[in-house]
Amino acid sequence: MSWALPVAAAISAVGSFTQSMSQASAASAAARQARQDAALAEAAQRRKSAKLLGTARTRFLASGVTLDGSPQDALDDIAQDAELDALTLRYRGEVQAERLEAEARMRRFGGGTALAADTLRVGHSLWGPRPR
Repeated sequence: MSWALPVAAAISAVGSFTQSMSQASAASAAARQARQDAALAEAAQRRKSAKLLGTARTRFLASGVTLDGSPQDALDDIAQDAELDALTLRYRGEVQAERLEAEARMRRFGGGTALAADTLRVGHSLWGPRPR
């Protein structure tokens, strides 16, 4: 009967550790997915921006405007804004991925710490001081 409590505590410790590792794996997978989603969004934004820039250039030329001076400046502004939009999408994805990776590290650390603490408790209950 004196073994029942330590065995139950050990099973609980292993269960907590396993759960923490599972949650850490899920957070790591979510971080990878966030990076992939950001890369896809960035590529889509670049395609959209290229079409917008091409349309603007075509309209300028169709209206007989040369691309010297202000029209070219306007196209340059469109291109710079488009690049900033694409880089913003990449940055947001990276921030989300870093947050998820930090969560995964915390879960792994917490699981290992909990397992160590539970192991010490089990050991203490088995071999600790006995009342006289």
